Amino acid sequence: MGFHPNLVTSEQDVTENIVTLRRYQDERESEKRFHDGLIKKGRLLVVGKYENEYAFSPSRFAGYRSNTRLKHARRQDSDGIITNPAINKIFGPPIDKGSNNSDLYNTIDAEFDSYCNHNNITPAKTPNPRKYWLASGMDYMLRRTINSEPYLECHHIIAPAMDGADRVKNVIALCPNDHREAHFCKRRHEPETEMISKVKKFEAEGA
Repeated sequence: MGFHPNLVTSEQDVTENIVTLRRYQDERESEKRFHDGLIKKGRLLVVGKYENEYAFSPSRFAGYRSNTRLKHARRQDSDGIITNPAINKIFGPPIDKGSNNSDLYNTIDAEFDSYCNHNNITPAKTPNPRKYWLASGMDYMLRRTINSEPYLECHHIIAPAMDGADRVKNVIALCPNDHREAHFCKRRHEPETEMISKVKKFEAEGA
């Protein structure tokens, strides 16, 4: 197989693609359909973070440097057979169902199913189980999930994708369940309005 100059060469390359694909889920209908289609067909995926929650990107999108929906549509060789070796060089072999750490695999796989469920995506049935690469920072999140330890997650009141500032005044601490509700539930705009109101009240009181 020949050299492909557009393949990822660093973890930063991969995590940028994870964030790009995740943001599409919150954007226009065409971007959302693109996101949902890739996630639905994903079998080898990179797991990363987006605002302290799980985010996923299939190898065939995550594996090309600075990837976008338009670049992906124009590319003739968007194939995991090409991108998998590049991602392996960065993260090592993916975790599969036969992994020695079955708790870790089962937790990741359950999070993927939960992510799909929240976004009304039905994963395509494949003859082989899914496999996952873990980006940096995921070990901590997964350990806490596996051990059921209480912890809080940071949530942007106004999301960066909606031009929300990446500052302390625009961040609130939520438990994981409330954090997911703030992102995925049908009434998510109600708690967002409530949070904005509380922050304005604190600012008015000089808190």
